[in-house]
Amino acid sequence: MNQPLSPAACALVAAFDDRYENCGPFDDNRQEVCIAAVLRHLAAAHGDPESFGAVRLEHLERLAAELEAT
Repeated sequence: MNQPLSPAACALVAAFDDRYENCGPFDDNRQEVCIAAVLRHLAAAHGDPESFGAVRLEHLERLAAELEAT
């Protein structure tokens, strides 16, 4: 059984859905996995805790893991 998404993860999915509505519908509701991939890419691109902040990187990683678990 999947846990409900956190408010932060829900906000990401809602923002993605709102923007994607202009482009066409999803075939299989995979937006969570797509958003998780983007978050992981951002975390990797800003992987230097001195420049981006370790707390921010951990937050991105937690959100990505949460979205992937859906």
